[in-house]
Amino acid sequence: MILHRRLLAMAGRLRGPLLLVVAVGLAATAASVAQAVLVAAVLAAVFAGTGWTALAPTLVGLAAVVAARGLLAWLREVVAQWAGELVRRRLRLRLFDRLLALGPAHLHGARTGQVQAALVDGVDGLDGYYGRYLPQVVIALVTAAGLIGWLATTDAAVAAVLGVAVLAVPLVPQLWDRALGERGSAHWAAYERLGAEHVDTVQGLTTLKSFGAAQRHRDRLRADTWDLYRATMAQLAVSLVGTGLSTLLVAVGTAAAVAVAVLRFATGALTPFELLLVLLLAGECFRPFAALAGYWHLSYLGISAADDVGALLTAEPAVAAPATALPLPVGPLAVSLRGVGFRYPGADRPALRGVDLDIAPGETVAVVGRSGAGKTTLATLLARFHDPDAGTVRLGGVDLRRLDPARLRAALAVVPQDPYLFTGTIADNIRLGRPDATDAQVRAAGAAAGLDDVVATGSAGYDSPVGERGLTLSGGQRQRIAIARALLRDAPVLVLDEATSAVDARREGDIQRALRRLCAGRTVLVIAHRLSTVRDADRIVVLDDGAVVQSGPPDALLAAAGPYRRLVAAQVGAR
Repeated sequence: MILHRRLLAMAGRLRGPLLLVVAVGLAATAASVAQAVLVAAVLAAVFAGTGWTALAPTLVGLAAVVAARGLLAWLREVVAQWAGELVRRRLRLRLFDRLLALGPAHLHGARTGQVQAALVDGVDGLDGYYGRYLPQVVIALVTAAGLIGWLATTDAAVAAVLGVAVLAVPLVPQLWDRALGERGSAHWAAYERLGAEHVDTVQGLTTLKSFGAAQRHRDRLRADTWDLYRATMAQLAVSLVGTGLSTLLVAVGTAAAVAVAVLRFATGALTPFELLLVLLLAGECFRPFAALAGYWHLSYLGISAADDVGALLTAEPAVAAPATALPLPVGPLAVSLRGVGFRYPGADRPALRGVDLDIAPGETVAVVGRSGAGKTTLATLLARFHDPDAGTVRLGGVDLRRLDPARLRAALAVVPQDPYLFTGTIADNIRLGRPDATDAQVRAAGAAAGLDDVVATGSAGYDSPVGERGLTLSGGQRQRIAIARALLRDAPVLVLDEATSAVDARREGDIQRALRRLCAGRTVLVIAHRLSTVRDADRIVVLDDGAVVQSGPPDALLAAAGPYRRLVAAQVGAR
């Protein structure tokens, strides 16, 4: 009997559906017990020489009970399936809500396949645990307690023997619980690892084929498959010991109860009807426990995943919403960083060190520097996916930790270096941050981002599909869609993180001209490695090793000997 602590804690919100499954299951068990009683009554009457006419009412009642039992068995399956589906839907919604609350910081370093395994396969496995196993635990305990109590009124000795056997059936296999838990954790780890490798293989299939690495990757998948096989067999080896012991104890307990009942009948302590009743009800005492073993094997994947699913539901976000949020000022917003320091979890050195940066309302500031200097980290902190380890980040004069995260992000429009496009149409992806936008507004944003040639090549225009992750489009086309998405959002603060890195020089000029018009009146943070994209910035800030080493207007920095001039010279020399 596996009563997992995390799973029981998660069952609190599922109490209603589970109680309904228990109620129908107990009704079905009561019908089985009633059938056993009526069968015992019929057999005792036949042995006593009672005529069929006198037995007619009992036989009619038996037929009715058999019909009711069949109906209740069908109803129990329907209710269990409904409860399992409801459990999965509620758990998935809770997990998705939790992921949204945790934000990208929680997934830092996690593999997509592992997260997907917990959200999909782990929840699917919990269907059997909540829909069948857990209700069956209650049914088994209630049935055994009720029948033993009833038999105690008939014969205390038989009830005592049966009670000892019934207690042993769920308790003795508990000796293997620790080993079973360890094997279950190893099995789930192997399952997650194999799932993650399969996701990596599908996503990187082009790269694997291009570099002739498909066979090596296949060998890795084969090794992970065998690891999962061995972990599964190891877990089943332990669990089947418990199942075998339970089956043995059921057989021994039934035989012992019947033997004592026969001896009591031989001494005249039991009537023929009471003997037959013991013979039939002893089986009914153990029947729910036999079903329990089958339901365990149906739900063992979910039990193995319980720790991961439970850990996700109880994880604390890297950033917390304030108890009382302050409002954002209306209109253009200033951005201010004071003494900001930040180190990513597990990193050897800080990404930012004592950064001071002010962006006035309506000002465009570009942050440049070598790769790894900490430029993108500024955008991450501004969106408050992380909180700084030191210092403060303010928007509109308000510390980000005093703002509601949803309201904060509604004030930002971000174009990342590697934009993510969802399966759907070009228009769907542009509307992501503003779902109520009209077709005309979508087309205007697309035209401003230079998407006219992209939609012209598709037969459906802005309704052309982009494919999974936008793989039917080039990198530059995906970036232009992301720019259109940010422009349509019309937020007071615009963050461009290498927004034109995948765009050719001719298209870059078109987009820069559109951005100059559309950035008017907004506070703009431009993060760039290609220095040709920041010539129109009001001010340039140079980062090096997480610290600000130079700041000023572009022309002044270019005229002065310093880090910015060296960066420009390096890029010109490279070209």
